[in-house]
Amino acid sequence: MPSELGSPGWVDTHCHLDDPAYDDDRDAVVLRAERAGVHRVVVPGVSPASWDRARRCRDRHPRLIRLAFGLHPWALRGLDAAARAQALDALPQALEDGAIAVGECGLDGRIAREGGPSLAEQAVILSDQLDLARERGLPVILHAVRAHGALLSLLKARGGPVPGVLHSYSGPAELVPDFVRLGLYLSFGGQVTNPKAVKVHKAVSVTPAARLLVESDGPDQPPFPRITHRSEPADVARLAGVMAELRGGAWDDPAAALFGSALIA
Repeated sequence: MPSELGSPGWVDTHCHLDDPAYDDDRDAVVLRAERAGVHRVVVPGVSPASWDRARRCRDRHPRLIRLAFGLHPWALRGLDAAARAQALDALPQALEDGAIAVGECGLDGRIAREGGPSLAEQAVILSDQLDLARERGLPVILHAVRAHGALLSLLKARGGPVPGVLHSYSGPAELVPDFVRLGLYLSFGGQVTNPKAVKVHKAVSVTPAARLLVESDGPDQPPFPRITHRSEPADVARLAGVMAELRGGAWDDPAAALFGSALIA
């Protein structure tokens, strides 16, 4: 499956290569990715500390890695209003360092139920990041857990298209057309290999081929059967093969259509 990057290759559209889970062998992970035909890896920073780690990864592997910066709902836990505002204020400058997207950002109903910021509080932070992405002409990398309906309502209320990707989609297949009409791509990771993930399988099967992306979501979502504790970019070829089987045929990787020349540079 060529990725339209001028040479054949895969794009891992979402991997937290800055995560400490890779600290002991990050260079080996990168080498395995390259040997597996991975051409680019998008590393989304989720907090100011994560942005710094992601930059260091990019500086060490500039040919492979492309960056995105955002404030993840998880990063908001434990922060008061002033600290959240400070982090948001730092985001525009962070994006100047070669970011190809705003994110990872979004809504997470799980942490809202576990004493973290409410969905309403998360929505305010997300809206600010969506505004910034629109101002900069950048796509967004969106996160949604137990909040797909709330996210859809928020995006519809804003009006206009939302260029970007809803990563690791786990919502109902019935909502796929609505997200696609908004201009979003849907990305899937290791859960496609889980024989019990029927809802994910259905979503893969109904997502238009031109709006379907693959990701490792490393270090999370190791493929089934789980013989390792983490996922990594080298997994994406296998994941794409499973996705093609779920759809009953091959599909062309449209990652370059979303991230454009930023993936080639």
